[in-house]
Amino acid sequence: MSANFYDGPDGLAEQSKQEQLIMSTNTDEDVTLSVVVFFRNEQAVIETCISSVMDQKDAIDQLIVIDDGSNDDSLQVVQQYLDASLPTHVIRHEQSQGINQCLNEGLAAAEGHWVHFLAGDDFVLPGFYGRSRDMLERNPTCGVCSAYVQDVDADGAPQGGIRTPAGSSTAGYISPDDVVARLYKVGSWFEGVSCIFKRASLVRIGGFDPQLQGFADALCCWTIAAGEGACFIPEILASKRDVWKGHGFELYGDHAAAKRIWSRAEDVLRRQQPQRFTDKVIARFKKRWDFEQKHNAIMKAYFKDRGRNGFIAEFKKTLLTKIYEIYFKPFDVLTSVKTKMSKSFGGRP
Repeated sequence: MSANFYDGPDGLAEQSKQEQLIMSTNTDEDVTLSVVVFFRNEQAVIETCISSVMDQKDAIDQLIVIDDGSNDDSLQVVQQYLDASLPTHVIRHEQSQGINQCLNEGLAAAEGHWVHFLAGDDFVLPGFYGRSRDMLERNPTCGVCSAYVQDVDADGAPQGGIRTPAGSSTAGYISPDDVVARLYKVGSWFEGVSCIFKRASLVRIGGFDPQLQGFADALCCWTIAAGEGACFIPEILASKRDVWKGHGFELYGDHAAAKRIWSRAEDVLRRQQPQRFTDKVIARFKKRWDFEQKHNAIMKAYFKDRGRNGFIAEFKKTLLTKIYEIYFKPFDVLTSVKTKMSKSFGGRP
C-alpha cells in the first residue's frame, strides 16, 4: 500500500477530520469525471476559468465549486455560468481554509472515477476534458493523466514557452518504471492545472497533505504515477496564470519552511510501498529543490529591479539562473543540451 500522507512519524491527529472527509468519498460508478473549481477573491479572472470549464460541460459528469471565503463577487460570477444539465455542488467557506483543505474537500465531494482540480485564476483550453477523457478510457489502469501547460500573464496572454519537460514525446501511457526513470532524468512534467487524478488513488494515499503546502499536488503525482503509471498528452491544453505570483512561487521563500517541507516530502517518498524512489533518485530531487529556492530569490530580485533598469535586471537574472543551474543540477543542463541537439538534427527528445 502506498504511503499515506497522514501516517507520518509525527502522528497527525489534527488531520482526523480531513481523513474522514476524504474517506467518505462516494463510490458511485455512474459518474466518470468530476471537476473541482476552487477560488478566493478571483472576481477579475474567475469568468475565464469557469467559462473554460462550462464550454466543455458535455465531457464532464459533475462540477464542484468551492468558494474559500471570498469577500468579493467571485461566487456570483461563477453562479451565472452554472447549468442545470450539469450536476453541481457548491461549497462556501465563511473564512479561508487554504488550498489543500479545498482540494481535500473537493475530493471528498467528488463522485467520478477521475477528478480534476482547477484554481480560479487558471483555465483549461478547448478539448482538454475530451482529450484527457479519451486517453483515460484507453488506459484505465493509470493513476494520473496530464498535458503541457502554458504560462499566461495577468491578462491571460501567453508568456514564454512551456516550462516543463515532456512526460513523453508521444501521447500515451508511461509505465511506473518509466515514470521514475524520466523523473530522474529530466525532472517533473506534472503541472497541477492539467492533472486529472484517479479518485481512488488519491483516497488511498490520504489526499493532499497540508504540511506539504504548495508541494502537495506534486507529491501526489509522483507517488501515484510511480505506483500505477501515468498518461501524457504532448499538447498545450491548460493555462497557468501569472506563475511567479502564485502559491507555488511563495513555497520556497522561507528557507526554514522549505527545509521542513522537503523533509516531509522525502519521508513520503521513502515510505512508498513498493519502494520505487531510491537514494540516488531522491538525492537528485533534492538538488532540484535546492535550485528552486535559489531561483525563487533570483526572480524576486528581478521583479523588484526590472522597473529601474530592465536590461541589467534581465542580464542578472539570466546569468545567475545559469550559474545556479550548473552548480545544483548539471545533469539537467546536460540533458537539455542533448535534447536541443537531438531536435536540431531531426531526432526525438
